[in-house]
Parts: sequence; C-alpha cells; structure tokens
Amino acid sequence: MAREATILISDTHTNSTLALAKPGVCLDDGTPYQLNTIQRWLLPVWEQCLDDIETLTKGYHRNVLLNGDIVDVDAKDRTWQMITKNPAMAKRHACEVLEPVVDMSDTLFVMRGTEAHTGTDAYLEEEIAENFDAERNPDTGQYSWWHLRAKFSGVTFDVAHHYGMGRLAHTYANSANKLAFNTMWHYIDWGEKPPDLVIRAHNHRFADSGRTYDTRAIFCPAWQYHTPYLYRLGAANDRPHIGALVFLCEDDGSYKFHDLLYRAKRSKPWRRQSSLMSKLQKKT
Repeated sequence: MAREATILISDTHTNSTLALAKPGVCLDDGTPYQLNTIQRWLLPVWEQCLDDIETLTKGYHRNVLLNGDIVDVDAKDRTWQMITKNPAMAKRHACEVLEPVVDMSDTLFVMRGTEAHTGTDAYLEEEIAENFDAERNPDTGQYSWWHLRAKFSGVTFDVAHHYGMGRLAHTYANSANKLAFNTMWHYIDWGEKPPDLVIRAHNHRFADSGRTYDTRAIFCPAWQYHTPYLYRLGAANDRPHIGALVFLCEDDGSYKFHDLLYRAKRSKPWRRQSSLMSKLQKKT
C-alpha cells in the first residue's frame, strides 16, 4: 500500500470578512469586493501553507480532510461581517478558495461543521462536498460526514468538527488530554480498540495531548480572526491560531506529525501623531 499523508484544514469560514478570501469576488450587482487588511495577510499565508503541504507530502497518497465550518453564511443573523448573504455566491466563493488544496488531494473528505455558520444540517458543506465529488458516507449516502472513523495506511483516525474547549490561557490545552481519555473510554465501552488519533476543530485553537495516552488528541487551528462573539467573551487579546495539520502515515502504524502553524499579526498600538502629520493625512 502506498504511504498516505493525511491533511486536515479546518474553520476556513470563507465569506466572513474576517476570514480567508480570494480576490475577484463580485456581489450580485457586479460590485467587486475588496479584501481588507486581515484577508490580505491571510491569503499569502494560505498560499505558503499550500506550498508547505505540497513539499511535505510529495510521494505520498494525499488524503485531504476539510474539517468543518468551511463557509459562513451566518444562518442565525448574528453579524453583518459577511461578504454576501447569498448562499449560492458564498458556496461558489468557498469552492474557488479551496480548489487548490482539493486539486492537490487524491482522496477528499468533507466534515460537517456548525449549523449557525453553514446552514441547517450544514447543507452548504454537503453541497460543497458534492461539488468536489468527495468520498461518500456509505451509511447515509451523503457526500459529507458528521463523524469519520478511518484507517490511513496503518494509522487509525477519529475525526469530527465539534468538541468543547475552555478559553483560559493556562487551562485550554487541557481539553486535548480530556478528549484523548474520553475517546479511549468510549471506544472501550463499544468493545473496540481506541484510535491512534482523535482530531477535533471548532475552537480555532491548536492543542495537542502528545504521547500522554495511547490515543493522541489534537485540535485544529483555523483561518479566521476575531469575531464580535470573541470580543463578547473577553478574548480580545487571544492570538488566532492559523494553520493546518499534516500526518505522514506508514503501514506499521507509525506516523510523523507536522503542525503547520503561522504566527498571526495585529496592528500596532494607537499613538497620537504630530499635528503636522495629522494635517497631511487629512489632506490625502
């Protein structure tokens, strides 16, 4: 069997004005959408991430897993920070953004995320998965998955989008240990061998239980900056965790893990400018 690379990308939230976007998007009336400062930073980082993935996984069969919240249409009307409220346009844009990583894949899985972002039953992710002809769930016949259990080469994975995580700086990473232990317990309760890896997303924060337990739990980073919801939680100083996960899997059950994390940037603190500079800026 060919060696397999398993690539996880989560929470791209395309269509959010605070997340990954591609230039050239036009609204219904033909008005072009201009990328903002955050999106102009994210786009070259995304391109660097794709280059890094391609280099790391050369010679491997590539399994790409899009682990939920691919697109955001704000189904609960909680924010105005959307490029468009038209689901068809949002879907088209998401497919254009994700096309390079999908083209890179040999096998594609699409996980369903949060209904508040991707619509009832995460229908937009099902439509995107069908558009890309992703692997179908044999139990349901659908192109997208709420929960995927799979073996890539000799390594077993348990993948889903949702799991809780605290936000305190000194405790949030403990959620990975909790997830690892709980997953082991539930598999044993089913009378099954626990997986090598359990992967979750949704929290936009990377965490890794390491080798603490036989099952290793890892939370995916994301591709979105602070939303009003995070400000409401008091997380104004939380640094967004941006990136992807790559596992190089071997038939003997071993793997090499690469966390592709890219350090987010933010603006400098405000400071009063000289009166001359202020006048010049007003004139321009």
